[in-house]
Amino acid sequence: MKNQIDRTIVNRIKPGWLVALAMLMTSFNVFAENHFRLVNPISRSFDHLVVFSGEAKFTPDFPGLGGILVGGFGGGNENFQKNVMKRTDEEIEENRQEAINFFQTKFGIDANDSANILFFGFEIDPRTNLRMIVQSRAFVPRRGFKIREGGWGIAVLNPDGVPLGGDFEGTLPAGAFLAFGEYNIKRPHRRNMIIKFQSDIPIISNGTDITAVRYKISNNRLGEGIEQNTFTLTELEDGQISYLKRSVLTFSADRKKRQKRYSR
Repeated sequence: MKNQIDRTIVNRIKPGWLVALAMLMTSFNVFAENHFRLVNPISRSFDHLVVFSGEAKFTPDFPGLGGILVGGFGGGNENFQKNVMKRTDEEIEENRQEAINFFQTKFGIDANDSANILFFGFEIDPRTNLRMIVQSRAFVPRRGFKIREGGWGIAVLNPDGVPLGGDFEGTLPAGAFLAFGEYNIKRPHRRNMIIKFQSDIPIISNGTDITAVRYKISNNRLGEGIEQNTFTLTELEDGQISYLKRSVLTFSADRKKRQKRYSR
């Protein structure tokens, strides 16, 4: 009886419907190829891969590195904390204290040592056009997802540097930076993706316009990982700056948790 019913259903499918279905599937594949990337990890050493890209030219409001910060150095991060991260005053203070504790524990740097360092809130200027362009096991539009970036930082002011502690020994030189913050990735029709980042090593310029950065990162769903990024900031003759950033983020989550997450 079941086989007879199955044959009856198949016989009722008109050839035109089969052609239409084939055309629809072909159209979707072409659309996906032109608008999305689907990437799977190619390494057993990590569980998830994300790539950021930022590239822009614009006239900065402040000189030097302050040109990519909203309000420059000392401009704060109130807009990022309240309007992007949607935090209350109490939550902002809690986040600030978390940053202060991190800098003390990881690097032995006292955020209140205003004679030698500058502790400041920051928000990266949206004109830098930072976007997530690749995420493994996920579709990402070719234009990418817009990223807002902000948090707390420390800059060394003392020309002789400051002594390191915590996980490090030696001296942190003048001009070095430490960072503690978040990426807020806006995905239309979905909840924003939040990735926390913390300096794994100090950020020190190598004497050219290229700066290498390594962060410890974390996400509620993807687990913990490492971000390696480089950025260039070049002053142009017309008064503009050229900004270029490339970031590769890899997450090495617990494999049992990974299987549970992706079985949903």
